[in-house]
Amino acid sequence: MYLDTCLEPWKGGYEDGQLTNYALRNQAMRLLGKGHATALVANGANPGLITHFVKKGLEELARIKGAAFCGNYAKLARDLGVSTVQIAECDTQDDQLLHPLNTFVNTWSVDGFISELCHQPVELGWGSHEMPRNDVREFDAPGSVYMPGRTGLDTKVRSWTPSAGAQEAHLVTHHEAHSIAAMLTVREHGFPAYCPTVYYAYRPCGPALQMIDRLQGNPELVREVDKAVMQHPVTGQDELGALLIHDTGAYWYGSTLTVDQAASLAPFNNATSMQVVATIVASIQWMLLHPLEGVIEPEDVDHNFILDAALPCLGNVRGVDSGWRPLDVERPQFHAFLIR
Repeated sequence: MYLDTCLEPWKGGYEDGQLTNYALRNQAMRLLGKGHATALVANGANPGLITHFVKKGLEELARIKGAAFCGNYAKLARDLGVSTVQIAECDTQDDQLLHPLNTFVNTWSVDGFISELCHQPVELGWGSHEMPRNDVREFDAPGSVYMPGRTGLDTKVRSWTPSAGAQEAHLVTHHEAHSIAAMLTVREHGFPAYCPTVYYAYRPCGPALQMIDRLQGNPELVREVDKAVMQHPVTGQDELGALLIHDTGAYWYGSTLTVDQAASLAPFNNATSMQVVATIVASIQWMLLHPLEGVIEPEDVDHNFILDAALPCLGNVRGVDSGWRPLDVERPQFHAFLIR
């Protein structure tokens, strides 16, 4: 069997081919088919855990609103008036050290983050409520789009998490923008009739933000920076969840995990690594019970099983109801979220 936390090209692939997550996902999805050894792809915290948060969040929002649920998450999202799904993350971990000016410090792989932030175009699932934009291009399937000439480095959006409240975040290209959008698409007569807008809104840790600010307007400097993963954060947390923006507000469901909680669970881990590894361990347990599923995504896995198994390592997992919406717009278009 096989498991990974994201789909990546061979070394140099981002720089040489400008490969999109859409293209990488399509390559894997051509291998779908039961009867072969289970290969669970793009299954870390996000992509991965976040899909289970989306499902659980929709269930909880349905309970709050008194909406019936027939087992179809796409129809449930439509019935709840969900227009946008943000993978909303705010990382406040800090080692309180003074790092050299030319060092890109992050709480997880700096190379991985640079690839997503600087070498791939902005990608997102495009909602059926969205009006056309001149700066948005469709891939060869409805519901998946990209923004030519834009990367996450220079694209900021309005977002919200429980601890930080309203915040500015970078729209970073990710696999789950396409897989979650596909999961939440309602088809009628063979054509998509409903889909929310889906994308990853990420506010990285303070040291990473400082380097991102230096790279603004001068992205080629990224090739000259030194790279360091934060070894011993002493304060802060990683707050990762699904922000479901609906007709009457927003509902966030996810994990708030502090550095102290992470270190007590597994020495030498930070909050970010624990959210990833908790999903991996829970998924391996599920795979051992389902060894012949072929190539699958997190959307194909029992979210209750994963959440139950991962829960002890995820800190405070909860849903938070909020009246937040960008610019107080009832059914916001993408431009209401976009800052620049």
